[in-house]
Amino acid sequence: MSVDTFDRHTATVTRDDGSKYTYSFIDKSPDGATRATILALHGFPDIATITYSHQIEAWSTAGYRVIVPDCLGYGNTVHTSLG
Repeated sequence: MSVDTFDRHTATVTRDDGSKYTYSFIDKSPDGATRATILALHGFPDIATITYSHQIEAWSTAGYRVIVPDCLGYGNTVHTSLG
């Protein structure tokens, strides 16, 4: 499975102090999904598409909605200094 196969989405979160973080994620749901949603989080130093490329397709084919975000600072998610 090519990592370019999955559509990426973005969501921006604004904190109470006004700082904003933009997250990149995959949200793959088969038509008529009847099962629960799987949220898969990657570890260091991977990104969502590399870690879960084979599982995303398999889970989706089995009827699950699959959400896989790039964690803060990885992939297309904003890189920030938290200091």
